Amino acid sequence: MPQLTLSVQESMPRDGHALLVGRAWLPSDDGPAVIGVRGAEAVNLTRAYPTASHLLNVAKPEEISSAIRRAPRWVASTRWLPTASRVRATARSRGSSRRAISRP
Repeated sequence: MPQLTLSVQESMPRDGHALLVGRAWLPSDDGPAVIGVRGAEAVNLTRAYPTASHLLNVAKPEEISSAIRRAPRWVASTRWLPTASRVRATARSRGSSRRAISRP
């Protein structure tokens, strides 16, 4: 199998118009939070969308964008983004060199 090489720069959209969401562990809450990316920071969307499943199955893209714009500041920078080594390790553990997640 060919060696997979990924970096944050290669993995993130370059045009700045992507709607990026995910989950992050909050030690202060001892649990996960639903997050969205606003510029160079992550914002907590858990009040509007208690679970990632709820966000992906119920919310419309324009509603998510609006929630991201309205959310209070939470994480100061994109340092929480995975490093290239973590991305490679995750891809190898899943048995896939590339994996895309999309919503129809």
